[in-house]
Amino acid sequence: MMLHKYRKYGQLTIAGQTYSPDALFHLSVEKLADEKAPAWEKEMFRFISEWLSDEDTILVQTSGSTGPPRKMSVRKDAMLQSAFNTIDFFGLTPGMSVLLCLPANYIAGRMMIVRAFAGGLDLVPVPVTGRPLQHLSRPVDFAAMTPLQMMNELSAETSRLHLLRTVILGGSAVSNELARKLKNRPFRVWETYGMTETLSHIALKPVNGNEKSPDYSPINRGRLSDIKNKLYTNEKNSFFTPLKNVHVFTDERNCLVVDAAGITNQPVVTNDIAEIKENGTFRIKGRIDNIINTGGIKVSPEEIEQRLSGLIPEPFYISSRPHPSLGNEIVLVVPRKPDNVDALLQHLRNVLPPYHAPKDVVVKQPFRMTESGKIKRD
Repeated sequence: MMLHKYRKYGQLTIAGQTYSPDALFHLSVEKLADEKAPAWEKEMFRFISEWLSDEDTILVQTSGSTGPPRKMSVRKDAMLQSAFNTIDFFGLTPGMSVLLCLPANYIAGRMMIVRAFAGGLDLVPVPVTGRPLQHLSRPVDFAAMTPLQMMNELSAETSRLHLLRTVILGGSAVSNELARKLKNRPFRVWETYGMTETLSHIALKPVNGNEKSPDYSPINRGRLSDIKNKLYTNEKNSFFTPLKNVHVFTDERNCLVVDAAGITNQPVVTNDIAEIKENGTFRIKGRIDNIINTGGIKVSPEEIEQRLSGLIPEPFYISSRPHPSLGNEIVLVVPRKPDNVDALLQHLRNVLPPYHAPKDVVVKQPFRMTESGKIKRD
């Protein structure tokens, strides 16, 4: 791969206005000096100025997917490769519009900006909020949101979801409830798998539409945009399909390892327990550092949460607490006490396998969240 390729991509269109590299750099300086500019906008222009600099690398903040959060240096050319993978998969062409509604100090927001640079796309920035579409006044061809943002928009009395064409969701898993709400929506939705260390997503699976994850061998892959006419199963598909030139395997812990050509300098070892099919597709069963050992049985809280999705009409998560004989017992954490705790626990025992059902309900308000919107399990 040719180094310094990123230097060819310095022109950017923002909200319909195209800026040369020089004009864009001066605009960034002005915005960063403007005391009235909102923080989300300053973060966007701070990254743009870093992209235009002569440095070959950029520092990014990891979210902790592969270990404690830290600063890591990433190559701009690797970010370009990731951007082209997405552009190729979705068939994005110059002039198409892309929504920026995620913070530009994290990789998801930064990669949307890089895609706009790489593909000659029209970047449409809006304030970073839980309901970003309320600030959108024009259709966009491509958007990246968190599941929480999408759920907020679906729950709003008035929304501008009709302005969306294709959406990718990332940062946390798409629940069965959210998938059901999206099933008949006219815009296309894809769930992503990725992390800072892989420079955004390296695998995708459809949430709605007339597709299912493609069944193709890692050895015999054609252009990914040619797989778009597969049949779709009504049940939410749980397997991700890696993007072009991405290879996945598991380590001795059964955790996923990602080797993405042109993106990762070396294989990225995750803490995500995975199941991989012979065709290269994979599903995530939970994080190894979240595993609960109860009575000698190892249980993934994420798998329980997935099964209970839609059965509990409010936010929740699965956790554990010490138990004298089991070692740890599973508990359901909710923001408010249910009307009938015993009836709820009995219902959960009826739908969950033995050792997976919560033994009690714990009330916690508010839930502690990470900066990237993930629940902090206590």
